[in-house]
Amino acid sequence: MPNAITLSYIQEMVRRREGRLGEKQQLLHLMRAMGSLAEAVEREEGLEGAIGDMLYNLFALANTYGIDVEDCIPETVPMPPQEKKAAKGLDFRPL
Repeated sequence: MPNAITLSYIQEMVRRREGRLGEKQQLLHLMRAMGSLAEAVEREEGLEGAIGDMLYNLFALANTYGIDVEDCIPETVPMPPQEKKAAKGLDFRPL
């Protein structure tokens, strides 16, 4: 395990566990996780697990489409130029 857990590391672990589902299946998993998150917010309990499920399913959906999650961050999270990392080549071949 690396010293720091990175998005790439998490994405690779999800890929190894999940493999690749079809796009429709993966989207349905994500929507279910979103519903569970909404319920957890309403109950004000179980948020950690619900957020974890959402993240897991987002990583799995990115894997389904061959998207490196780290490449998505600069699009939505402003970062100083020196902190931007070069894109890494993840292995999206079937397991």
